[in-house]
Amino acid sequence: MISGQLPEEYISSTVLGKMKLEHTIKEGIFVMPKVYYLDCGDSQVYKCKGYPGDLTRADFEGLYNGETLDLKVTKRSKDRVEGKVFIKSDLPYKLKVSFNKREKVFDSL
Repeated sequence: MISGQLPEEYISSTVLGKMKLEHTIKEGIFVMPKVYYLDCGDSQVYKCKGYPGDLTRADFEGLYNGETLDLKVTKRSKDRVEGKVFIKSDLPYKLKVSFNKREKVFDSL
């Protein structure tokens, strides 16, 4: 993510090793690594590691402000010896802010 214009010689969606423009962002909420919300004007983009479901801007704001989200997930596992797949639904999943690799840098929300 950059805050200015990237020189044209670094941009190409087809040349290996060059960058491509994925989104033009109006506003972003960056909670922790791999957990973010982007407002692109006409669309919203978000990523939340470990949770494949839908989250809202309010969910990301809550995480940013230190709240914990109590979510439900579905887990799949395989027994290769028996040749079976097990599916467990509605398992509890708590999502909370944790910084174990990076330093917190907060501007404002």
